[in-house]
Amino acid sequence: MTVSYTRETSESNRVDEIPDGFREIVSDDTEWLYDTFDKAGKRAWCYYAPFLTCYHLPPARQVYVGTFESTTCILARTERRDVAINLVVPPLPLDPVVTSRLVVDLEARTGLSPRVLWCDAEDAGRAQEFGMVAEEKEQEYFYNPAQVSAMEGTGYKPLRKVVRRVEREDRPDFRPMTKQDVADCHVLLKKWRKLQGRKHGFLLD
Repeated sequence: MTVSYTRETSESNRVDEIPDGFREIVSDDTEWLYDTFDKAGKRAWCYYAPFLTCYHLPPARQVYVGTFESTTCILARTERRDVAINLVVPPLPLDPVVTSRLVVDLEARTGLSPRVLWCDAEDAGRAQEFGMVAEEKEQEYFYNPAQVSAMEGTGYKPLRKVVRRVEREDRPDFRPMTKQDVADCHVLLKKWRKLQGRKHGFLLD
């Protein structure tokens, strides 16, 4: 389930800057994020650390990690017609008073009311504690990795044909991913996203 938080927009000074104590996310943050989410008991898909590092696609979208008062926060800065700074997930730990101050701080910097892009059901149920409204935007897609890998039955016949063709024509060679592969993977991800939404529907696994 994808849930976003919304507040009413108010006019304010349009200052484009990230709060002090934040920096751009990097792949080396993965282990630290795993540990942070594990201690907080967060298991939803939006807390999958590699996804968060891949969500960082500068300059169009920049993801920042840091602390605001007593909480750990992940912010996303985007610039289309206006600069917007949103929270990718709720602050950890979720303190209503601190979160309210963060929302006011971010709104003062851009003139736009920030949103929380994703959260789990537990945090969605607490949205009103800091003046926000939780909205279910869409149903998430879940699948059984073992079932997909097996590709058994008539339902997977089209997938089997595609996989066999790729194996025959391209002969892919797989190996464990290492840190040295990260830069090339980001290049591939950037190209992959440019192709999404044109001839094919959006997909990111």
